[in-house]
Amino acid sequence: MIDRWPRNRVVQAGMATAAAGLWLVPVCRSVVALLAVGMVVMLGFLFGLPAWLALVADLAPEGRRGRMMGIMCRRHRARARFWGLSWGECCGT
Repeated sequence: MIDRWPRNRVVQAGMATAAAGLWLVPVCRSVVALLAVGMVVMLGFLFGLPAWLALVADLAPEGRRGRMMGIMCRRHRARARFWGLSWGECCGT
């Protein structure tokens, strides 16, 4: 899907889907509804995040792609620590 459509559109669609699912979480009244909404959120991130990484890799200068991926990983780690998670808890290591 990422290669068939423009990457920026896939990122936008994936993040919009995940955001819509997160918006629906408070109105879930049963476990089944919560699981269905969780699957919507998961599918949004499943399509959006790889397209986002590919878009960043395409936009980064040729010699700095690895550095850009490292910066993105660092920002993810910093956010995880801010919310009380360690990198090992996030990745299972």
